Amino acid sequence: MRSYDWSHLTTVAWNEDPALLCAAHAAGARVVLDGHFNPHAVLGSAVARTAWVAAQLDKARRLHLDGINFDLVRLHFGHLGVELGGADDQPVGSSDE
Repeated sequence: MRSYDWSHLTTVAWNEDPALLCAAHAAGARVVLDGHFNPHAVLGSAVARTAWVAAQLDKARRLHLDGINFDLVRLHFGHLGVELGGADDQPVGSSDE
């Protein structure tokens, strides 16, 4: 396993290596899961969302992780316009000007 300067690290992301997880926790750092997902497959259906969330929580618990990191900047929410009150099909933070 690589050596890390734990005095500078608070969180290790996207890790599933048990040795690194133990080293991080021993040093007081958190270890989080990558919450990457296909928004069209997951967000368009309440059933799919519920199943995906349950699977992520199960994985985080099984691996003794401290959380799940979501990168919402990359998502497009247009397909959820009704749920979000009329959102257009632009990426979050973009403009069509």
